[in-house]
Amino acid sequence: MPRRTKVRQRLPGAQGSALPPQGKVSRATTSRAARRSLVLRIAHSPGGRAVLLGAAAGLVYLFVAGDLRFHFVQSPHPHLLLLADAFLHGQSHVRPQQLAAVQQRDEAAADQALAALAQQRHIAISELQRQQFLEQWHRGRSLLDWSVVDGKYYGYWGPLAPALLTPVVALFGPGVSDRLIDALFGALNVALFYVLLRRADRAGWCATTEPARIALTVLLAFGTVHFYSACIGSVWFSVQIITLTALLVACILSCAPQLTWRAALLSGAAFGAAVLGRNIVVLIAPYFLTLFWFQTSGPHRARLAEWLRNCASFALPCIAAILVQGAYNQARFGSPFDSGQKALMQTAGAAELAPDYYRYGQFHPHFLATNAKFYFWNWELTRDGHGRLSFDGRGNSMFIVTPPLLYLFLAWRRRNRLALALAAGVVPFMAGLLLFRTTGAYQFGNRYIIELLPLLLLLVAEGVCGRLTNISYVLIVLAIAVNLFGTCRFCQLSWPQTDGALAWSLGAFVALALLARAVCAIQKQLVGSARRAGPGYKSDHSAPKSL
Repeated sequence: MPRRTKVRQRLPGAQGSALPPQGKVSRATTSRAARRSLVLRIAHSPGGRAVLLGAAAGLVYLFVAGDLRFHFVQSPHPHLLLLADAFLHGQSHVRPQQLAAVQQRDEAAADQALAALAQQRHIAISELQRQQFLEQWHRGRSLLDWSVVDGKYYGYWGPLAPALLTPVVALFGPGVSDRLIDALFGALNVALFYVLLRRADRAGWCATTEPARIALTVLLAFGTVHFYSACIGSVWFSVQIITLTALLVACILSCAPQLTWRAALLSGAAFGAAVLGRNIVVLIAPYFLTLFWFQTSGPHRARLAEWLRNCASFALPCIAAILVQGAYNQARFGSPFDSGQKALMQTAGAAELAPDYYRYGQFHPHFLATNAKFYFWNWELTRDGHGRLSFDGRGNSMFIVTPPLLYLFLAWRRRNRLALALAAGVVPFMAGLLLFRTTGAYQFGNRYIIELLPLLLLLVAEGVCGRLTNISYVLIVLAIAVNLFGTCRFCQLSWPQTDGALAWSLGAFVALALLARAVCAIQKQLVGSARRAGPGYKSDHSAPKSL
């Protein structure tokens, strides 16, 4: 028999080229298809979408926190890291050697600033002048806003944030970048907020479409003061970003069609942790208590008993948190009711705030008119030291910083019980902010509302009836543009800071975002027209009225 020869198949027109074996082709194709299918499954699953949104926001936060080159340094006010180091050594006041190390690190930056000043004014700087400059420099950075008692530096903030940072400091030392840490917590907040929106929708409390949920999550990430606060580091912003994480967990755990006492207990534990982050958060508690009432059903007596049981479960860890805060105050300042504000004003606090504090205290109606201006209707823009257009450091209206908050005035439209619960938490907290002795010192927007943002944005979701409309889309785009401007100015990024360059960049962003919306609308219209023109299409208008 003649010997059979094996002929390889060749591609038409390709000399000497052969196809790989059929088995290998199928395996490679199958592998690519499997990977593509896995990515699509992750992107379309609720948990996967939350992770992707958090990761995307975290990437931007890290980019900004690293000064647009992922180079992470410590902020000028790494107080929480110093307190975490103190906790690791069994004390509540800062170790002097660590404070001295921060000051020594800052001296290089101070010398550079002093040299630039001398060159600008064409003067020579003596050693005495240098020491005086360094003293003022440290007073505005590493020595600012401590409660000093008997020469020891204490923080007046709650113990939550430094306690959470103790493992980080134990692993990487007190020189770790607080800006990096804040960016990661900020990314976690974005993911948790999407989970909260999804949970509120599935529980029937706040019905929203998926585009609306994504848009509101993007709004929190880039269209509110959460954006720059998650990138700047510094103790005041770090405390609020970390506190918001605990508060979001509490909101997620409490958001269910019907609450069990175990869920109420866990929600209370998370809320108690938030109170240990910032004590004023306790004013949001009426939101949870009101929501618990709406989550009960049945006869009045049984309903009341169930509500009291859930409230007791929620209150138990909160009371424990208050006792921990009292013990922490006692250990630092000798009284469970003294958080260190008096020592702060007497020693290392902002001098311009001291007269009002001694005359009116922490909360007083005297502050109402001034604070209301900076929270609600201050539209004034200022010029910075370089003559560039900038924000009012005392605070601009929340409605200009985040325009979609205008939908708060329409939150009543769906007559949803959740809106009543949200209002029960928003009103007391906002009243406390309006009566407080300051709006937050130098800032972009109003950073004190960070913990209130989840409740405010849920009310915005009620105001837009759970849908992403053209008007709400435009307002969200404007909010992102405003906060890009504020973040660029406040964080002093390496991006070109001239008014012309910044205006061109923001204008291009707004134009592209609106163009993308228009393209999507046109494409949707074309697809709908083609579907209606196709065979077998039956208009909804021909359906019976009962449908």
